Amino acid sequence: MIFDIIASIPYYLGWNPSNGRATLFPQYKLSSFACGDEQAAKCLGGYLATWPLTCILAQDYTTDSQRAWVKDRLHYISNDLGVRYADGIVNMKLRMPSMLI
Repeated sequence: MIFDIIASIPYYLGWNPSNGRATLFPQYKLSSFACGDEQAAKCLGGYLATWPLTCILAQDYTTDSQRAWVKDRLHYISNDLGVRYADGIVNMKLRMPSMLI
């Protein structure tokens, strides 16, 4: 489940396969919002990705490299996209389920 969530985060943060990368389905716009410039990062995607990233960060079975990647994404969401509460989540010291035992 952690791998699946991590694999979906670039889509939420605005990764678009047509931006200099090979396009699998050129007839579809895979990552888009209702209005605005498609090249600019959107804070809505960062806001929506914050909760799944928080869940990954709090799990006991998340590896150290996964946890470091998640923290970097949360810093990006906070500093570049403007969703400031994501920075507070990085400093959270919560592990599930071991803290409940």
